[in-house]
Amino acid sequence: MGALTRHGRPHASRIGRLPRWQRRSLYGVLGLCAASGVGWFLLLDAWHRLPPQLTAWWIVHGLTGALSLVALGSVLPHHVVVAWKARRNRAAGACALSLFAAAALTALALLYGAEEWRDGVHVAHVALGLAVTAALPWHLWRGRRRARSA
Repeated sequence: MGALTRHGRPHASRIGRLPRWQRRSLYGVLGLCAASGVGWFLLLDAWHRLPPQLTAWWIVHGLTGALSLVALGSVLPHHVVVAWKARRNRAAGACALSLFAAAALTALALLYGAEEWRDGVHVAHVALGLAVTAALPWHLWRGRRRARSA
């Protein structure tokens, strides 16, 4: 559960902290999603070539994107709600969560949206994906820095 004060309440630095197995699973899924997305972007958009043996990256990115939504849903009740009520790391958390939600919506638009939107939605999805990839470490850094000072 985490460190408790002598009164049986969670220690202030542990409020909203995820169990180790959940943190590692979350970091693994989000890391694979980010790595496959950046790889996909570099191969297809920057270098304009995708060798046939690497088309599995698209599948990996889609699967890890779906798993990321499940992982995010698993942290909402304990981490997000509890930390929000405790007024902990709100700005970085809201930023990361908003960017993640927008990236998920653009992913859906890429799959199910009108073909005329595809180029614009693709650019938005790449930009949001890169922003999430930066916002999540920022959120972690701020949370850990604050926990150390508490």
